[in-house]
Amino acid sequence: MKEAGPGAGAEILGLSEVLPTGSIVFDVPQEMHNQRNWLRKKLKTLGFYMLQKSVFVFPYPCEEELGDICSHLDISDYVDI
Repeated sequence: MKEAGPGAGAEILGLSEVLPTGSIVFDVPQEMHNQRNWLRKKLKTLGFYMLQKSVFVFPYPCEEELGDICSHLDISDYVDI
């Protein structure tokens, strides 16, 4: 019998399209608060769900786009995707 991998239950229940597929966690220094606030606003407009002020989850693969946004804001060193 084949073992079910992570998320298999969600697929069986038909929930795989609504559950988060990834997360972004950041700790941007206070000196860069403008970039941090812009990132939060951008994540919300993209449909990300905020778990905490610096932790968001998202329902679709977009790690590359997030990396581009963080690079543009020069905050990549403070962000884990």
